[in-house]
Amino acid sequence: MVKRLFDIFFSFSGLLLLSVFFLIIAIAIKIDS
Repeated sequence: MVKRLFDIFFSFSGLLLLSVFFLIIAIAIKIDS
């Protein structure tokens, strides 16, 4: 049960990091052009 909770937490934080990463890239491209 605890391991399952950790799996959900890590996958969620991973998605969050990815979205923030893409957001930064999008802003950088917007400033560039």
